[in-house]
Amino acid sequence: MGGVPTVAVECSAFADAETIDSTITTYIVDGLIVENEEMVYYSWFWFGMYFWHLNMMSYIEKIEAIAQCGIANEVGSENFGEDWMGETFYPTMQLYIDNVWYLTEIWWVTAFIGFFPYFGWVVLIINIIFMLDF
Repeated sequence: MGGVPTVAVECSAFADAETIDSTITTYIVDGLIVENEEMVYYSWFWFGMYFWHLNMMSYIEKIEAIAQCGIANEVGSENFGEDWMGETFYPTMQLYIDNVWYLTEIWWVTAFIGFFPYFGWVVLIINIIFMLDF
């Protein structure tokens, strides 16, 4: 689907606030927001939510690593510093966990790995029931 590719995070590449701000902003605007809009398309294919989950986790892990590099390098990013991590990033990630990821980590990966080959119709029904919430 959409989004931008993520790359490995090396703290030496994030030695100034402008690089940190632009990279994290790109991952949020062109990655997370695009993936959130496309979640509806993933959701009706019972194993697709697990792929969506992996895409989202890739962005989240990179954003966290880049912000931590900025803190470790004492760069002082105004937008994505220590305050942002504690007041915005981690509370938002907790909301994701509480509302969506607990399902995508348990139900969809289980369906994809264990049940899909044998009980596809059962998994489809369970998927539809859970997706009605969204």
